[in-house]
Amino acid sequence: MKKGCAICERLALWRQGSNTDVVREFNQSVLVIGMNQHFRGYALLLLKRHVREPHQLPPKARRELFEELMRSADAVWRCFKPWKLNYACYGNAVPHMHWHIIPRKVKGPPPWLVREFREAKPASEAHRTRLARRLRRFM
Repeated sequence: MKKGCAICERLALWRQGSNTDVVREFNQSVLVIGMNQHFRGYALLLLKRHVREPHQLPPKARRELFEELMRSADAVWRCFKPWKLNYACYGNAVPHMHWHIIPRKVKGPPPWLVREFREAKPASEAHRTRLARRLRRFM
């Protein structure tokens, strides 16, 4: 865990049993429901260890992580039935590898250009818990 890293802190809460947004734990990562639900079913796949770039992982961990991403995306796809899934892995704001899985209902600009997505208030914990429970059934 790296001090001051928002993702490390979120993972620490999960390890303490205090994060109800967790959908599934994998070998390399943890799937969580996103705080912001402007795009219903928005989820994040958080790498369990603090690594900034995919190429910094050992080859076996890279392969496992990609498989976990695909399993997560498949569950989001089947659960929320989007028109399209957007995938994003930046690390500019939080330099801890994580993937955004963004279900889209209609054609439109990418999520980072949608003001309502960037400025959305967090969904209630109860709503996120319901979404996480629903998504778990598709894992």
